[in-house]
This record gives sequence, structure tokens and C-alpha cells, in this order.
Amino acid sequence: MSVSEYKKILIPVDGSDASYRAFKEAVSIAKRNDSELILLNVLDDFVRFGNSEASMRLYDDLRVDALSVLESYEAEAKEAGLENVTLEIIKGDARYGIVEFANTAKADLVVVGATGKGAIERAMMGSVSEYVVRNVKSHVLVIK
Repeated sequence: MSVSEYKKILIPVDGSDASYRAFKEAVSIAKRNDSELILLNVLDDFVRFGNSEASMRLYDDLRVDALSVLESYEAEAKEAGLENVTLEIIKGDARYGIVEFANTAKADLVVVGATGKGAIERAMMGSVSEYVVRNVKSHVLVIK
């Protein structure tokens, strides 16, 4: 697959510095290729930890925050000249959610930050980006 074939680019974002750097690179690639840019946030619903009512309240609060981040990224992408920007928020574990979404959406390229928000993940390539690299069907670009 050549660069010119990157017509659908998925960029998972979590509000971290690494995901923002990945977003900036994805915007640059999307502009060069006249690509669709899909901004994805995967929210954990925390139901597996017990109190489902508290978990749903927490999920709702996190969803509002995630939408705010996605809308700010969308505005920046559009200011940069991209017109085809889609926002998606899904529930689940980020590793599995990103891979499933990328494969189902038939993304040509997934651009991820090398690390996420967690302190442990900052010490090495993040477990999410590593899982995505190993399991997504399309090309993956990891941004440090």
C-alpha cells in the first residue's frame, strides 16, 4: 500500500500529549492525501468493577469530557483545511476497541501515540499502541 492509498485514517485520542502529537501527524497525512479523518475515543464503562449505577454516572461524565476533546480536535483539523472529519466515541477497553473499530471501519492507516495517559505506559511503548500494532489489519504509524 502506498501513501497515496491512505484515504481513511483513524486517530484514537485520549487527551494525552502523545495522542495530540499523533493527531497532528494524522492531520498532515490526511491533508496530503485528501483523506477522511476519524477521531476515536474509547471510554471504559467500568461496569466490571461492581457498582453499575456509579459506573454509568462516571461513564457519562467521561463521555462529556471526551466529546469536548474530540470537538476541539475536529475544529483544529477543519482549521487546517480538512473537511471530512468524523467523531466516534465507543465503550470498552481501548486496546480491543481501537482494533475492532479500525478493522470494521476498514481504516487504511491508524496513527497512535506511543504512550497514553498512564505513568506506567510512559516508561515504555504503551500497551495500547503495542496491541494495536500487533493486531490491526491496516498500516499503523506510532508517533513518539
